[in-house]
Parts: sequence; C-alpha cells; structure tokens
Amino acid sequence: MVIIESTKSIKQPFKVRYTGRNNETLVTSELLKSKKACFKNIYALYKNFVPSNLTDSLTAISVKDMTVPNPEVFVYDINGIKKKAGVRK
Repeated sequence: MVIIESTKSIKQPFKVRYTGRNNETLVTSELLKSKKACFKNIYALYKNFVPSNLTDSLTAISVKDMTVPNPEVFVYDINGIKKKAGVRK
C-alpha cells in the first residue's frame, strides 16, 4: 500500500511511504511540494518495479491519503496514476 502523509515542513508538506503487507515501511520518499508530485513519485516507482509484461488491469495500486481529515483508500490502475500525475507518455 502507498500512503501519502503530511509533514511538519511548510514549504514541502507531503511525503510518500510505501508499506508491505505486514504494514512494515519499505521505502519513504523525499519531502514533496504537492500531491501531484506525490503521484509522480508513485508512478516513477511502479514504472521501475512492476514487470512490464503484466497487463494494466493486473497492476492495482491502493493509495491511502492521510492528509485529509477522514483518510480514504483509493485503488488505481497504472493509467489512473499517470492521469493524476499529469504524465503524458
């Protein structure tokens, strides 16, 4: 699962944390300025680590947004992440 969290920094208020199935933190990102930058980070990581021979329908990504008062979990495919990140290719 991917978790978008808020930080104490005013200029860079977001970070992305990647967790395993046992909720252990695998990777944390650097501090990011916007949620769009968070989705670009998620897209870049999955572009590098998800095998390219899998079809787009098999690569579901669950993203939990902890920056809002009521955290929600959204499930995106890789094309949904690309759209949120504003990536054209």
